[in-house]
Amino acid sequence: MTRFALIAVVLAGCTTVRSQADTEFAHGNYQQAVALYNRVLATTPNDAAARSRRTIARTGVLRAMLVSAEAERHAGHGEVAAMRLADTLDQRDTWGIPTPPAIAPQLADEVAAIGGDLTSAVTTRTHDVGPLAGEAVVHRYDRLLQKSDFGTRRDALLATTRDAGQASCAALAPSATTPYATWVIDRYCTHFGGPHLAVPAPLPNLVGDVAIDGAVSGAPAGDADVLRGEVASAMRASVWFAPAAQATHATMAGTLAAAFDAHPRTISRGWTETVSYTDYETSQESYDEPYTETETTTTQEMQPDGSFQTVSHSELVTKTRTAWRTVQKPVQKTREEPRVFTFQAIQKTGRYASELSVRVDHPAVTAAIARQWTDQGLEHDTTFTPARVAPEHVQLMTLQGFAAREADALHLELVRRLDASYAATYCEAPRYTLEAAAACAYLDAGKAPVAVHAALAETFGADEAFLAPVLAR
Repeated sequence: MTRFALIAVVLAGCTTVRSQADTEFAHGNYQQAVALYNRVLATTPNDAAARSRRTIARTGVLRAMLVSAEAERHAGHGEVAAMRLADTLDQRDTWGIPTPPAIAPQLADEVAAIGGDLTSAVTTRTHDVGPLAGEAVVHRYDRLLQKSDFGTRRDALLATTRDAGQASCAALAPSATTPYATWVIDRYCTHFGGPHLAVPAPLPNLVGDVAIDGAVSGAPAGDADVLRGEVASAMRASVWFAPAAQATHATMAGTLAAAFDAHPRTISRGWTETVSYTDYETSQESYDEPYTETETTTTQEMQPDGSFQTVSHSELVTKTRTAWRTVQKPVQKTREEPRVFTFQAIQKTGRYASELSVRVDHPAVTAAIARQWTDQGLEHDTTFTPARVAPEHVQLMTLQGFAAREADALHLELVRRLDASYAATYCEAPRYTLEAAAACAYLDAGKAPVAVHAALAETFGADEAFLAPVLAR
């Protein structure tokens, strides 16, 4: 294709898209028009008319979205209105354009109205429920409030909840008379930028580093160190750990084993081959068939008396006629025939087994795993493309790799057992004081029993429903 022909094709395509864009624009389908004008301007960026119409279409899209937000607000659907306004501002910012002057006053009015509604909602929620509840309202509308159109309103709203939180902290501080109660109130206070309370370090019954003895048979020295390291890591990852707490003791035991073998195997892989063959097709064929027929002719013969007499003459005549006969004709065809490709390979197999346990003195927890696993693969250098056979080389997991994998599994099991032990110790009472409830919440406030939430609510009021993220360790 010549350069001029290519240009002609591009221009023809552009003209088609331009026509579509103009049609959508004329029908008020501004969102579709914007997308089409974008395509036009990508190839002909100096098309001033297309650029102008795209600007008008963008304004139309934003105006429609803004009208929708305003309608929802007037209908009393404040949350929906706020999300529609956020969508409007997101669309504007996605296009990377300033607010079109034609809708700037309307947008400013909507920002002011919804901003005022949010301020009222946050203030009321903070007063009636608590500062954490008010803060949750702010964060629910973060997508909207972080737009530059709202200026510093988000910061002002968070300042409102922060001031209320610090006031609540001052009122709660006298209740911080026991270790875990002090911890939970301190978390609440410092969340709002208040001063730290004197939280005892370490909290009662927590443990520090762990001294590990015992042996695992079958594990080389380096692998045994890996196992001990994972046990220590599990203790540090558990709810029981506090850096300044008294060390505890643990004993490891068990076995690790890995056995490897390799033996020859005959491998068969099926495939199909295209084969030519001769087939015979039956058909009807025409031919000329001879036959005889008697033909009679008449002539007028003169008699002696001068008269004429009709005389007939007959004779046999050989003729042909079209007849049909059945014939078979050879036809060349192909068919797929199954084949089997056989080759020699080495089957490599690794069999692994573990029985590992660790017993911690304090808290009194035992974690154990017992697992078996097999790794295997073929080893060969054969290539036969029709049967999709290609060289294969397998690297079986080593004993060291297996030990590392089992160390990870023992780590997870120990953490699970430690957390379960903590829950059994602190989270199974029928009723709770503030201290007992805070001790249970130290594990996971979000999953604490209902009675724990009830006890915390006696101190934090309705704000307790929003407390769990603040207490996350």
